[in-house]
Amino acid sequence: TFSSSIPAAVISMAILRMFKHSNILENNMVQTQASAAGTLSAIIFILPGLLMLGYWQGFPFWQTLLLCACGGVRNAKLPDGSEGYSINCNGEDSDWADCYNQAADKCGGPYEIVSTNTVGVRDTPMRNIIVKCKK
Repeated sequence: TFSSSIPAAVISMAILRMFKHSNILENNMVQTQASAAGTLSAIIFILPGLLMLGYWQGFPFWQTLLLCACGGVRNAKLPDGSEGYSINCNGEDSDWADCYNQAADKCGGPYEIVSTNTVGVRDTPMRNIIVKCKK
């Protein structure tokens, strides 16, 4: 959002000036990250606030959860030049079976696992699977 990305860009220009080998791309990365953080803060704080205040009645929890989970699926370029999908299945309530089900849904059938990765952050597993759909 503008309220976070523009100040971040100005501040990062001032700070990055002190470093000899900095360039405009680094400043662009800071601005992009600040913009994403501003958007994420709206999701984390404003939506629950609307629910608590009663302004948003009939909240479709499961539909929203499914939409957010689908946000974890994105296109990926594979080393051989073909297209695959990178799927994230994070959290204690999620497991590898969730990743495999999302892969099957995204591919509409069989797929090949290209790689898997698990990282633990504060005892919360973060899983990632990259798949290539079989046609």
